[in-house]
Amino acid sequence: MGESTDNTNQKHPATADACRLAAIDLSSQRNEYVFEMPSRLRQAGLSLLMDERDEPALNLLCNVLCTTLPAAVLLHAFSVQSNLIGLVYFAANYGLFVQRFLLTLHYTEHRKLFKPGCSWLNHLAPYLLSPLFGVPSGAYKLHHVIMHHVEDNTWGWDLSSTEGFRRDSLACFAL
Repeated sequence: MGESTDNTNQKHPATADACRLAAIDLSSQRNEYVFEMPSRLRQAGLSLLMDERDEPALNLLCNVLCTTLPAAVLLHAFSVQSNLIGLVYFAANYGLFVQRFLLTLHYTEHRKLFKPGCSWLNHLAPYLLSPLFGVPSGAYKLHHVIMHHVEDNTWGWDLSSTEGFRRDSLACFAL
Protein backbone atom coordinates (compact mmCIF):
# COMPACT_ATOMS: atom_id res chain seq x y z
CA MET A 1 0.00 0.00 0.00
CA GLY A 2 1.34 3.40 -0.95
CA GLU A 3 1.58 6.48 1.18
CA SER A 4 -1.65 8.36 1.80
CA THR A 5 -1.70 11.78 0.17
CA ASP A 6 -4.42 13.23 2.39
CA ASN A 7 -2.87 12.34 5.78
CA THR A 8 -5.91 10.17 6.59
CA ASN A 9 -3.69 7.58 8.25
CA GLN A 10 -2.13 10.25 10.47
CA LYS A 11 -5.55 11.53 11.55
CA HIS A 12 -6.98 8.06 12.12
CA PRO A 13 -4.39 5.46 13.17
CA ALA A 14 -7.08 2.75 13.02
CA THR A 15 -7.31 3.34 9.26
CA ALA A 16 -3.62 2.56 8.87
CA ASP A 17 -4.06 -0.61 10.93
CA ALA A 18 -7.06 -1.67 8.84
CA CYS A 19 -5.14 -1.11 5.60
CA ARG A 20 -2.16 -3.07 6.92
CA LEU A 21 -4.37 -5.98 8.00
CA ALA A 22 -6.27 -5.96 4.70
CA ALA A 23 -2.97 -6.20 2.79
CA ILE A 24 -1.91 -9.16 4.95
CA ASP A 25 -5.31 -10.83 4.46
CA LEU A 26 -5.11 -10.56 0.67
CA SER A 27 -1.95 -12.66 0.58
CA SER A 28 -2.73 -15.05 3.45
CA GLN A 29 -3.52 -18.72 3.09
CA ARG A 30 -7.28 -19.30 3.01
CA ASN A 31 -8.82 -21.14 5.96
CA GLU A 32 -12.46 -21.29 4.92
CA TYR A 33 -12.45 -25.08 4.61
CA VAL A 34 -10.95 -28.09 6.38
CA PHE A 35 -10.04 -30.26 3.38
CA GLU A 36 -9.92 -29.76 -0.38
CA MET A 37 -12.13 -31.66 -2.78
CA PRO A 38 -10.54 -34.45 -4.84
CA SER A 39 -9.01 -33.06 -8.05
CA ARG A 40 -11.61 -34.55 -10.42
CA LEU A 41 -14.48 -33.18 -8.36
CA ARG A 42 -12.62 -29.88 -8.04
CA GLN A 43 -12.44 -29.42 -11.82
CA ALA A 44 -16.15 -30.16 -12.18
CA GLY A 45 -16.97 -27.80 -9.30
CA LEU A 46 -14.87 -24.96 -10.69
CA SER A 47 -16.76 -25.15 -13.98
CA LEU A 48 -20.00 -24.44 -12.09
CA LEU A 49 -18.74 -21.34 -10.26
CA MET A 50 -19.46 -17.79 -11.39
CA ASP A 51 -15.91 -16.87 -10.30
CA GLU A 52 -13.08 -19.35 -9.71
CA ARG A 53 -11.90 -17.24 -6.78
CA ASP A 54 -14.90 -18.65 -4.90
CA GLU A 55 -13.23 -22.06 -4.71
CA PRO A 56 -12.79 -21.83 -0.90
CA ALA A 57 -16.58 -21.50 -0.50
CA LEU A 58 -17.08 -24.47 -2.81
CA ASN A 59 -14.62 -26.52 -0.75
CA LEU A 60 -16.44 -25.62 2.45
CA LEU A 61 -19.83 -26.62 1.04
CA CYS A 62 -18.28 -29.90 -0.04
CA ASN A 63 -16.83 -30.37 3.48
CA VAL A 64 -20.25 -29.86 5.06
CA LEU A 65 -22.02 -32.06 2.50
CA CYS A 66 -19.50 -34.87 3.13
CA THR A 67 -19.39 -34.67 6.94
CA THR A 68 -22.10 -32.70 8.73
CA LEU A 69 -25.06 -33.62 6.53
CA PRO A 70 -24.43 -37.40 6.58
CA ALA A 71 -23.75 -37.32 10.33
CA ALA A 72 -27.03 -35.49 10.96
CA VAL A 73 -28.96 -37.90 8.72
CA LEU A 74 -27.41 -40.91 10.50
CA LEU A 75 -28.18 -39.50 13.94
CA HIS A 76 -31.84 -39.06 13.03
CA ALA A 77 -32.23 -42.15 10.84
CA PHE A 78 -31.15 -44.44 13.65
CA SER A 79 -32.80 -42.38 16.39
CA VAL A 80 -29.53 -42.19 18.28
CA GLN A 81 -30.34 -41.22 21.84
CA SER A 82 -26.83 -40.93 23.22
CA ASN A 83 -25.86 -37.66 24.84
CA LEU A 84 -22.20 -38.50 24.24
CA ILE A 85 -22.67 -38.99 20.48
CA GLY A 86 -24.75 -35.81 20.35
CA LEU A 87 -22.02 -33.92 22.19
CA VAL A 88 -19.34 -35.23 19.81
CA TYR A 89 -21.47 -34.25 16.79
CA PHE A 90 -22.12 -30.78 18.23
CA ALA A 91 -18.46 -30.17 19.16
CA ALA A 92 -17.12 -31.40 15.82
CA ASN A 93 -19.70 -29.52 13.76
CA TYR A 94 -19.38 -26.26 15.63
CA GLY A 95 -15.65 -26.55 16.25
CA LEU A 96 -14.79 -27.24 12.63
CA PHE A 97 -17.49 -25.58 10.59
CA VAL A 98 -19.86 -23.08 12.22
CA GLN A 99 -17.70 -19.98 11.83
CA ARG A 100 -16.62 -20.99 8.33
CA PHE A 101 -20.15 -21.83 7.28
CA LEU A 102 -21.63 -18.56 8.55
CA LEU A 103 -18.94 -16.63 6.67
CA THR A 104 -19.78 -18.54 3.48
CA LEU A 105 -23.52 -18.09 4.07
CA HIS A 106 -22.99 -14.33 4.47
CA TYR A 107 -20.87 -14.14 1.34
CA THR A 108 -23.23 -16.22 -0.79
CA GLU A 109 -26.24 -14.11 0.19
CA HIS A 110 -24.46 -11.08 -1.25
CA ARG A 111 -23.07 -12.81 -4.36
CA LYS A 112 -24.33 -15.86 -6.17
CA LEU A 113 -21.79 -18.66 -6.13
CA PHE A 114 -23.00 -20.80 -9.02
CA LYS A 115 -23.67 -20.02 -12.68
CA PRO A 116 -27.26 -19.58 -13.96
CA GLY A 117 -27.39 -23.08 -15.50
CA CYS A 118 -27.04 -24.62 -12.04
CA SER A 119 -28.46 -21.79 -9.95
CA TRP A 120 -30.42 -24.28 -7.84
CA LEU A 121 -27.08 -24.99 -6.11
CA ASN A 122 -27.21 -21.46 -4.70
CA HIS A 123 -29.97 -22.73 -2.40
CA LEU A 124 -27.80 -25.38 -0.71
CA ALA A 125 -26.34 -23.13 1.98
CA PRO A 126 -29.35 -20.96 2.90
CA TYR A 127 -32.05 -23.65 2.73
CA LEU A 128 -30.60 -27.15 3.13
CA LEU A 129 -27.47 -26.66 5.24
CA SER A 130 -28.21 -23.62 7.41
CA PRO A 131 -30.54 -25.50 9.82
CA LEU A 132 -27.57 -27.75 10.68
CA PHE A 133 -25.93 -24.64 12.13
CA GLY A 134 -28.95 -23.27 13.98
CA VAL A 135 -30.09 -20.87 11.28
CA PRO A 136 -33.71 -21.39 10.18
CA SER A 137 -34.04 -22.28 6.51
CA GLY A 138 -34.16 -19.09 4.41
CA ALA A 139 -34.09 -16.77 7.43
CA TYR A 140 -30.55 -15.46 6.99
CA LYS A 141 -31.34 -13.57 3.79
CA LEU A 142 -34.50 -12.11 5.30
CA HIS A 143 -32.62 -10.86 8.32
CA HIS A 144 -29.27 -9.86 6.91
CA VAL A 145 -29.88 -8.67 3.36
CA ILE A 146 -33.49 -7.50 3.44
CA MET A 147 -33.66 -6.00 6.94
CA HIS A 148 -30.09 -5.26 8.04
CA HIS A 149 -28.80 -3.74 4.79
CA VAL A 150 -32.02 -1.85 4.01
CA GLU A 151 -31.91 -0.21 7.44
CA ASP A 152 -28.14 0.32 7.06
CA ASN A 153 -27.33 -0.91 10.59
CA THR A 154 -28.90 2.31 11.89
CA TRP A 155 -29.52 2.36 15.62
CA GLY A 156 -33.24 2.61 16.29
CA TRP A 157 -34.31 1.29 12.89
CA ASP A 158 -32.34 -1.93 12.47
CA LEU A 159 -33.36 -4.14 15.38
CA SER A 160 -30.06 -6.03 15.22
CA SER A 161 -27.89 -2.93 14.92
CA THR A 162 -24.62 -2.94 16.80
CA GLU A 163 -24.07 0.75 16.14
CA GLY A 164 -24.91 1.77 19.71
CA PHE A 165 -22.34 -0.57 21.23
CA ARG A 166 -18.60 -0.11 21.56
CA ARG A 167 -16.74 -3.05 20.07
CA ASP A 168 -13.84 -2.62 22.48
CA SER A 169 -16.05 -2.71 25.60
CA LEU A 170 -16.56 -5.88 27.62
CA ALA A 171 -19.69 -4.33 29.15
CA CYS A 172 -21.23 -3.72 25.71
CA PHE A 173 -20.27 -7.26 24.65
CA ALA A 174 -22.09 -8.65 27.70
CA LEU A 175 -25.27 -6.81 26.70
